[in-house]
Amino acid sequence: MGGRPRLGDQLTDWIPASESVRAVEAMRRIFDRLGDRSNRARARLRFVAAKIGTDEFKIVFKRELAEVTANGVHAGVVATDHINHQVAPASAVSPLCTRVIPQRQPDFVTLLLSLPLGQIRWPDLLGLAELADRYSAERCLHATPNQQLIIRSVRESDLAALRAAVMALNPTLLKDGGINRIVACTGAVTCRLGIGRSRGAAVKLAYALDQAGLPDDILTSLDIRINGCTNCCGQHPVGDIGLSGALLRLDGQSVPSYRIHLGARRGEGRTRFGEYVGTIPARVVPEIVVDLLRHYAAHRQCRESLSEFFDRQGKNYFKNLLATHATLSPFAASADQGLQTLSR
Repeated sequence: MGGRPRLGDQLTDWIPASESVRAVEAMRRIFDRLGDRSNRARARLRFVAAKIGTDEFKIVFKRELAEVTANGVHAGVVATDHINHQVAPASAVSPLCTRVIPQRQPDFVTLLLSLPLGQIRWPDLLGLAELADRYSAERCLHATPNQQLIIRSVRESDLAALRAAVMALNPTLLKDGGINRIVACTGAVTCRLGIGRSRGAAVKLAYALDQAGLPDDILTSLDIRINGCTNCCGQHPVGDIGLSGALLRLDGQSVPSYRIHLGARRGEGRTRFGEYVGTIPARVVPEIVVDLLRHYAAHRQCRESLSEFFDRQGKNYFKNLLATHATLSPFAASADQGLQTLSR
């Protein structure tokens, strides 16, 4: 990720958890020897790989890892599992609801908690820690790349009691809505590189999604990523719909805007980043995203994902869709009400 994102390179098929500390130490030594700490813009391991090439980097890494092991660097400490290692056949696992994820260990599930834009009050976090200590076999909380929290290894027999306890703590933690389909960076409010106020855009877009009446299956599978600049803190290259902050000249003035990226997909052997289809003023983001999803809902084929729909329709279809919109969104005024509603 970064200003010029690219897919990662696989260095090895597998590293045991016990070797993780040694692997990281090998990487640190490689960067100390070959990296550039004098230039903050290039103080990344990715530039070392780009300089010497992927094949050479693999050789260097394996050689360095062997030396780290020979030097007696301590191996990592592997946590002892608190649940049965026996796993159920994949066909025996069936989803319980959108906020509960069945685990492959029999009788265990994971509870997914909603954190709008990754934010949580400290009393709620303290309360969740106590609940995880009581109901999770692992006795801990896990953060996800989607700005959410999960409580893993909960016995199905304890699920109802845990859900009731979470509801009593804060019902928002189990709420499902448009805001839970969006990942956003901090944006221009706190970041000096930010152009767009990505969190504000996310809240207004979430309000528009909740009011749009889109099919439930589209909303539950939707993944929108918003970034306030061209960097990738908000992970816009991998979202179903990716938005990155930019400036657009309208009537002789620079207007905060977003570049739209579509067609991204993830999965072994099929991962790709979204393609740029156009730039729109920030004020029309809710209108255009909702309209795009309505087109998708009306014209998709059976079980067709948004990336498959993008492939079938082609990039020009979406460029023409953007061109049909005016520069002021009808959602702009009502979104202020949505901002107050979602922030409570």
